[in-house]
Amino acid sequence: MATYTAARTVEVSLPRFHLLFFVNTNWELECRSVPGYAVDKTQTCGTMFGLKNKLILRPDHDRLPRRVIIPEGNVSFTQNGNFACVSIDTGPGQHVPWHEYTIDTGLQCLTSHTSLRGKLHLCYLHALTSHCLPDPLLGHTGTEEALYILQSASCRSFQRLDVHEAALLNLIRGLTPYPYYYPYGLRSMARVNWKDLPALSQHHGFSQIVSSLFVHANSLEALYDQPAHFYSSSCDVLLNRVASRNKLYYPSDSQILQRPSSPDDVMYESRDVSGLGAAEHVAFRTSWSIWNGRPSLEGGLQNIWDTMNSWGSVGPADSDSELALGYSHHWLKFDAARDWFVIYDLCRNAINGRSRNSRIQLCFSLSAAAYGESKYSGIVPFLVIFSLDERLCRLDPPSDGSYVLSDDVAPDFALLNNLVFESKLPIESTPAHALSWSCDEYNNTIQRESSRVAETLLRQWPTYQYEGLPEEWFDRRDFNRRIEEYVQPLLRNIPLKDHAEQLESVLQKYRDVNIPFPAPYMLPPQSITGHTKAPSYSLQYVLISRANVPTPSADGEPSLRRHKAAEPSPLASSDSLKGLIEEFRNSRHPLQRDYGDELNKSYRELLSQNAPQLAQDAIPLHEHLVSYHNECSRRKDREFSEISVCLMPLPNEGETNSVAGLWPRITPRSLLRQLARDRINELPDKWRSVFIHYAIALLRYRHSIRLLELSLRQRHEELLRELDAIHNEVLAESNPDWLLVQVRPRPCL
Repeated sequence: MATYTAARTVEVSLPRFHLLFFVNTNWELECRSVPGYAVDKTQTCGTMFGLKNKLILRPDHDRLPRRVIIPEGNVSFTQNGNFACVSIDTGPGQHVPWHEYTIDTGLQCLTSHTSLRGKLHLCYLHALTSHCLPDPLLGHTGTEEALYILQSASCRSFQRLDVHEAALLNLIRGLTPYPYYYPYGLRSMARVNWKDLPALSQHHGFSQIVSSLFVHANSLEALYDQPAHFYSSSCDVLLNRVASRNKLYYPSDSQILQRPSSPDDVMYESRDVSGLGAAEHVAFRTSWSIWNGRPSLEGGLQNIWDTMNSWGSVGPADSDSELALGYSHHWLKFDAARDWFVIYDLCRNAINGRSRNSRIQLCFSLSAAAYGESKYSGIVPFLVIFSLDERLCRLDPPSDGSYVLSDDVAPDFALLNNLVFESKLPIESTPAHALSWSCDEYNNTIQRESSRVAETLLRQWPTYQYEGLPEEWFDRRDFNRRIEEYVQPLLRNIPLKDHAEQLESVLQKYRDVNIPFPAPYMLPPQSITGHTKAPSYSLQYVLISRANVPTPSADGEPSLRRHKAAEPSPLASSDSLKGLIEEFRNSRHPLQRDYGDELNKSYRELLSQNAPQLAQDAIPLHEHLVSYHNECSRRKDREFSEISVCLMPLPNEGETNSVAGLWPRITPRSLLRQLARDRINELPDKWRSVFIHYAIALLRYRHSIRLLELSLRQRHEELLRELDAIHNEVLAESNPDWLLVQVRPRPCL
């Protein structure tokens, strides 16, 4: 609502926000609710790009910090190009709550002294408006700033969470995209529901930190009669796996709740770094051997005859078999025992043409055979030699199409003995009947004669015709039939064994030949995250690795002692105080007169004790304070610049990490954080004094801003106290914690 008043001023009010403005003499819209501040023409604060609902106020002095007002309401967001577009719906209510933040360029952040609700509101907006590149004000991304706020002590120093704070925490936790198994009830695949925000803004750490805050809040609820309960998600395997994998995309100093890799996770290895025993590598070696004509047999392979014997049989080949050289799925599940002779002929005839196409066909076929699921894939090295050695082109296999190799190529004595024994004559047809032998005597005689006949047959093998069979004890016809049935398969296997021995004489040349195979696919192996020894480039690592540190400046410390005083302290000539004392002393009431006497005595003692100090503590001129502020600002900027230059990535060290945003963030707060009690012991000694010196320079700069504010507001007593704080310097090197307390953000006036 804009009104033109009788005093000829334009007044502007925002009733729902309880904010009042007026048009000042400089034609600026100045705020009455925040005295000394006007609406800034530049409505950007160096962070939270894309936030539509904010109002930035500029102070009447350009060296004082600006402020930003952000309302509360229902937050909606969407992705607009490379940035997020965030809007706050303030609703139809009569009153809209809002939060005020100071744009602190010294610490490079937005500071506030509001409630936890205001800090969480700021944290949520930082997370929503984050970009992959650092914000100019913060020196890092909005996501990193949000994580820093959530982990700060201010977000844990609460007595009880209210409904609004818990709702904000749930909104922040919702920025973590939760993976879940798909389909339901199985653990084979996983899905992730992403929000309409940049992927790097949806950090896995939001859920972990908020859950820890809810655990802390639940522990505090035990102190209340009617405790509330806040849901804190338990350890999730999929979310832990996401955290373990996604930490590569963020600087190591911003890692949240360091956890080891999930035990249920598996290491992903790209196919170009497959192990020497992997199917991919075997297929590669097979094709490389064929193309380069350099086959070999490993020492663990059996000879060809033992390998064939392990199958039990060879052939017969399927008449409908589609096995042929070339790109075919049949090679992935080929049956060597059934199609042995077909495969052998394909391989030994393929090399006859010595053409490029033949080698390509062999590479496709035998590589697929080595890679596939067939139990016969181990014979592929034999097939490679069959395809490349010319001597095998003239080595024809036996003519039979099938063999039962379980029968072997020589009779077994026990089997022969049993066959001869089974061809015995009945006892009544033998001399044992006439001699009235017992059954035991008969059986012993048959057993003795059977062993003698079996031994004779073994000595005659492969001739098995036996003329000296004692026919008074054995049936010759039955004997010949049994022996014929047994030895015929054995005789058929002999040519196959001879052929296998001829093959083995050729294969022997390729055994234990050392072939220097190149790396698979001729690609350099990709680094494996879990075992890499590459540095993480944390700030601590960089500090330890740097040999040179900035040297302290030879210039003296900025001081106000050199400036001439403007006027004495009002305390030294306070006429109003003297009048008050006289009024008490001349009162009619005895008690007031006694009070006036004591007050007069105290006043005289104060003047006598502090006369030199009061003369010294004269209020400086405002232009002297401005000059002092400029000196402090230059000193602070120079020291920060010198530290930043020393910590920049060296050539060929971390340039790629710096471009990718993985180099440690060098900001005032990241440097001051190294002086905290939990980190200062790990800080190298050569850097400790540098950081303390920078912290003192930053402290003086912040004091100078405070002095300017007090001078502009005509608050002389507070100005004198602030000057005392500068003169009475703290022993910073002996107490860095107290130094950090002084550097902390202070409320604006």
